[in-house]
Amino acid sequence: MSAEVVAHPELVVRPGLVVPSWSDFIATHPPFSIALDGYVNAGPDYEQAGPYANFDHHTGVKRMATLATSQQILRCMRVGLVPAFTNENNMYQPIVHANHPDHDVSLSWSLLQNAPEWRYLEGVKRQRLRELVSAEGVLDVFGGAYPYDDPHTSIIRKIAGIFEPYTNLDHSGEIRQQDPARYKEVIEQINGNIALYLEGQGPERDLELDYERIGGGVHGEWVMIKETGRDGRIQAFYEGIDAYVIFRGESDVAAVDGQGYEETRYHYTVGRQSEFVRFDVPGIIDHLNDTEGLQRSRDHWGGSEIIGGSPRHEGSKLPPQELSYIINVYLKTMAEGRV
Repeated sequence: MSAEVVAHPELVVRPGLVVPSWSDFIATHPPFSIALDGYVNAGPDYEQAGPYANFDHHTGVKRMATLATSQQILRCMRVGLVPAFTNENNMYQPIVHANHPDHDVSLSWSLLQNAPEWRYLEGVKRQRLRELVSAEGVLDVFGGAYPYDDPHTSIIRKIAGIFEPYTNLDHSGEIRQQDPARYKEVIEQINGNIALYLEGQGPERDLELDYERIGGGVHGEWVMIKETGRDGRIQAFYEGIDAYVIFRGESDVAAVDGQGYEETRYHYTVGRQSEFVRFDVPGIIDHLNDTEGLQRSRDHWGGSEIIGGSPRHEGSKLPPQELSYIINVYLKTMAEGRV
């Protein structure tokens, strides 16, 4: 780290919060604020007066042609981000805002927290950091559906080990509790794993690649899977599944009508490997919101042109078999040209 710069970054985690626009973010957040990966409903941006920055690859962009959030940050921290977010007292003080602890957010925070030092990395540490950001960034851009030639390669095993705290949080369903303290704890655990990785001591683990096919298209044009292993989707993509719904489990939520009973809700990821695959993810997402009567201004089905999912907080009312039927009817209707 440069002797002239004192680093004092801050991480703020607000589960479920999405700031409606870039202008709203600037109006409601203090100077030196940086938003990560969906915290603001806007594309990548920078405002010198403040300063303010938004690193994102979901909104207003072509996902396949846009770097993941962590990839954007790695480039920017080597071309001026640190001095831009250093005040007149030579204190590097970004206030980093996130609403989720996933791979891309956690890696982005690690980069931002350590940017004054890591921008000067040389030799093997620089190579390790570049390899991690590149591999994780490619996976994130494609929603994990990038078909590496071998899911057991060293970097994939390292990624599995480094980000295991998030994988466990997600696979167990604990993530749906949206506990900001727990989210922050997971991000910091991953940050520690990344620091170890740069020293050549980072964790690796064997992948758990089992999954079940539990539904899908009538002619196999898309597949619904359930991961029985924590990394089942990796094997599914490796085997050539390129249009998919992942059933991620179920939970009970209090009924919104206040009658005092609980309703079962279901959690899904909907995606395709790329825009080249004929599986209308945006249309399906819109149709599922209409089917469930969900308003876009509230917790709803959302996503990009290649990946989306059920409402993050409450989940969907649709069980897997019903969801399969609805998607198949929609795809058949669109193929026949009926509205």
